[in-house]
Amino acid sequence: MQVYPLKSMTIEEATEKQFELVEAITREFSGSEILTRGDLGVHPSGNIPQTTRKVEKVLARFFNQEDAIFVRGSGTAAIREALASIVENGDKVLVHLAPIYTTTITTLKQLGITTITCDFNDMNDVKDALSNNKDLKAVLIQYTRQTLPQEHSRLDMDARGHTRWGPGNRHHQYRR
Repeated sequence: MQVYPLKSMTIEEATEKQFELVEAITREFSGSEILTRGDLGVHPSGNIPQTTRKVEKVLARFFNQEDAIFVRGSGTAAIREALASIVENGDKVLVHLAPIYTTTITTLKQLGITTITCDFNDMNDVKDALSNNKDLKAVLIQYTRQTLPQEHSRLDMDARGHTRWGPGNRHHQYRR
């Protein structure tokens, strides 16, 4: 199949494609359901994202295919793929003691990761955690909401525990 260069469409052809897409959407989604946030890719029943599955059906129907897989470019997906590429079930990952996003918690559980927590704002705590856990496979530094009393500069940390403070930056945080 040749996909380049893309063939230009007339306004009429583009309008027809738009109606085909709306038709595919309305076969899977009812009423204003398509305008909601859906299940955000995580569903409590079997962890099967129902909204994502519906979008896959829409795409398959629109492109006249048997099925489709919808891969979203989200932070959670990036974290999941990064961790899956370097850790295995039971491996240890160092995380900040602040709360971690719920979707990240799901990823950590799915991958069977053991988390070791320490206060990334306390370099002695970081050094102790690294010294006491020589088998750490990764350090998860995730920028997220902070607890209200926390106010500090961004801390860059590598796996050896070396730090570099970034002027005027916010510290990467975690949610648990």
